[in-house]
Amino acid sequence: MKRNIAYILGLFEDQEDPLFRYLKEYIESSGVACFGIEPFAEEVFGTQTFHKTVQRVQECIDILKPEMIVAHSLGAYAVLQISTDLPVILLDPSLALADIVLNNAKHYDGAYFYADGKRRVELSPEFVESIKRMPPIEKSPVNMTSQDIYIFGAGRGGYKIAERYQKHMPHAHYIFLPYANHEFSTEDDRQRILAVIKKRLDAMSNRREGVHTKPSRMCAN
Repeated sequence: MKRNIAYILGLFEDQEDPLFRYLKEYIESSGVACFGIEPFAEEVFGTQTFHKTVQRVQECIDILKPEMIVAHSLGAYAVLQISTDLPVILLDPSLALADIVLNNAKHYDGAYFYADGKRRVELSPEFVESIKRMPPIEKSPVNMTSQDIYIFGAGRGGYKIAERYQKHMPHAHYIFLPYANHEFSTEDDRQRILAVIKKRLDAMSNRREGVHTKPSRMCAN
């Protein structure tokens, strides 16, 4: 397998997510593969414990052996729970799964549902209990040992949460984009992200390639 980047998608994001597709097109035009990892895709969201979700992300990283991890939104919180010393770029990270899910969780006739006005997804009781035990950023175990971290805060998104990430990881580089929304939907904002990705790829261009195993569906390109 050629050089690659792992991109961890956020809540209900999949391979058709506009931000992922935009970045993927640029990355692959430079000869580097970009694999999307979907820990919170709608068809799997809420069907397993959060510990198992993080375990699957870790397995994908171990299989792909990427040069870098890019994570958006809730995918960034998942990155905190895995073990890696790879360069990491966090795009408008979310604070914690519990904050997002429990605020939108409904309980009907013994079953739990996530309902945010756009979707209604059933949640397993095991999943709900597991996220209740997940810590916020300030108390996160932060298994991630990387010292090469960039955090993008979106001025019209969750930049205050991104600032809390930076406070918790003071060695990280913090980039504030004042007019960006959570999806970084403008060309200028996306070009700022790409500039950092390119910088990291150039710095690692001589990194020795390892032996890789064929990725699973969750790690699909």
